[in-house]
Amino acid sequence: MLLSNKVSANTVWDKEINTLVSSLTFDHSSNIYNHPKDKISDQSNKLLVNYSLLKLFEGYGLKIPLTYTRSNFVNESHLNSSQYALTPQLRIFLSDYSNVNVHLSKQVNYSLPGQNNAEFVSNKALSQIETQTSGVNLKLGRSPNQRFIDVSLDQANRVLSNPAQIKSEISSLGIDFLYGHKVSEDTYLLVDLGSSTESRADSKSNIDKIGGGFLTKAGGNHQLHFLAGGFDRTGDSKQSGHYWQVTDKWNIYEYLALNLQTYKRSEVAYSQETLTQIRTQHSASLITKLSSDHQLSMNLEVNKIIFDNNQRGIKRQAIQLNWHWQILDYLTSTLNIENSTFDDSHLNSRRDQNKVSFNLGCTW
Repeated sequence: MLLSNKVSANTVWDKEINTLVSSLTFDHSSNIYNHPKDKISDQSNKLLVNYSLLKLFEGYGLKIPLTYTRSNFVNESHLNSSQYALTPQLRIFLSDYSNVNVHLSKQVNYSLPGQNNAEFVSNKALSQIETQTSGVNLKLGRSPNQRFIDVSLDQANRVLSNPAQIKSEISSLGIDFLYGHKVSEDTYLLVDLGSSTESRADSKSNIDKIGGGFLTKAGGNHQLHFLAGGFDRTGDSKQSGHYWQVTDKWNIYEYLALNLQTYKRSEVAYSQETLTQIRTQHSASLITKLSSDHQLSMNLEVNKIIFDNNQRGIKRQAIQLNWHWQILDYLTSTLNIENSTFDDSHLNSRRDQNKVSFNLGCTW
């Protein structure tokens, strides 16, 4: 189930963009395969190139972002890979407060065991995740300062390939509806509805959701978005439960900010042990500006996945320390230190991993 994200910040379509960003990252990991006993450390370097073009025309705009990433490992050279993402968008301006967005996406990413989408992979190999999405979003409102309506129709096809397991292909087609009504100077009440048909191989599951919430600026210091409700699954996976999606950006002082995010959702699993699973994630980031050029942050994250049959679950906890330095207007550097633990109820084991990475980025 895809939660509505219409309350999130989107691309700004008021000026043209033509930028090229490149970065080089050096990583060291103490346990690259996320294994409980056979811990193998290695170093890698990652080259990323991102080109973003936004052109505005009479009545419409076109955005074409393209990202390419090349990763090379020092010792485990069979993990070397190339990733890319092409995500064009077309926006048709119907009026000052109404528009239609059409988006397409083609991506190829790779994950090591324990990383996103490969949480239940245990062999010492990369998993390839190939994703194709398309969709259209309609945003309407006669009085945008009083109410808004977002309707989205999205289609997705995702394929996970790993040398040691059966290829897992997930398809989905869904529609989401979000209505917001202004009740005070800086607060909107929300109504959230959605329905989706999802499948993996010959198994199918339909999911419907209904919920509500609010978004508020809370006096200007907070940007709080809250959605919660219930869902009902039918088909080969029958399950009922609740979901939520909450974000809070709090500017405590001019130099100090706190970002909080949490969500819970039902989704089709890549693992062949179950058809659907419940994913819950909590994260917090404390950001402080030491000066106009230097920024420190500490991030905490907890990610849980439980199979719908409750026969297996995982829990990943991570803490990160980041130092960001704006060396020049076009040159940045970032130092990241991370410690994470990974618990798997099926294996009854705990895995730990330490990472250090240094990134140097340039905007051309």
